[in-house]
Amino acid sequence: MSGMAEIVGILMAGLIVLIVVSGVTARFLFKPRKSPVDLSEIQQQLTLLGEQQEALTAQLQSLREAQEFQAQLLTPPEEKTDD
Repeated sequence: MSGMAEIVGILMAGLIVLIVVSGVTARFLFKPRKSPVDLSEIQQQLTLLGEQQEALTAQLQSLREAQEFQAQLLTPPEEKTDD
């Protein structure tokens, strides 16, 4: 019986070590990682994107106006007839 007690003791000691090591590993494995990006940097990027979008919208409106003007120039004038 003493041989069985030694085996159980060795198994229990091994399990204690294994449980502690697996717990520490799981702690680091499942720990949420923080993003290295700063929130103020994200805010600056969003502001810049908004400004660029406004500039592109203004350019698009200007191009539409120029296109409409050119279309008016290319259409022949309608002749007025007096009936």
